[in-house]
Amino acid sequence: TGNLGSSSNSRRRNDLRLILHLTVKNLASLCFHQEVLQILVAKKYLDRPMLEVFLHIPHQEVLAEFFTFMNQCSANQELFAQFASDEIVSMLIKHVHTSDRADILLQIARLLFQFVVVHRSLQVLKGEDGVEAVFAIAKKGSPVAQEVCIQAIYHLADDEVIKRIIIRKGILEFLCRLAQTGAASVQP
Repeated sequence: TGNLGSSSNSRRRNDLRLILHLTVKNLASLCFHQEVLQILVAKKYLDRPMLEVFLHIPHQEVLAEFFTFMNQCSANQELFAQFASDEIVSMLIKHVHTSDRADILLQIARLLFQFVVVHRSLQVLKGEDGVEAVFAIAKKGSPVAQEVCIQAIYHLADDEVIKRIIIRKGILEFLCRLAQTGAASVQP
């Protein structure tokens, strides 16, 4: 009877994971509607504790949908401002180093690019961790993710400290190789 109980629990966990995955996927789809974004803001459904709960979910397929959801939500300035903290960006950076899923890397690349362009004051983006995360996606991400990261590096490189990090970490050499041998979308 022990195997029956663990089999039942395993099936229940898989069912719950699937329900969570589909729920977040549907939320991401609904965020194309301004009314949904307004409800999320008004009801404060994406406050810091809720973001942290989702960012700690161990299931990659759920995280992929949650990052898509975050990107959809970032069309709303108030929601995007809630994401724009060193703590939240640090959690995204951790996922860059622990995931090889193309969909996760692409969605995080898009979020990091937006943070680089809109919220330049985030300290985590000005340090080695932020630059290394963008570089890691450029190295292991899809051609689309690489393109987004190249744009982020371009915007980051106007800071003298970041320029030195880019040179010291070998990012410049990598970008030159990528421009010569990478996918057509990342070649000049």
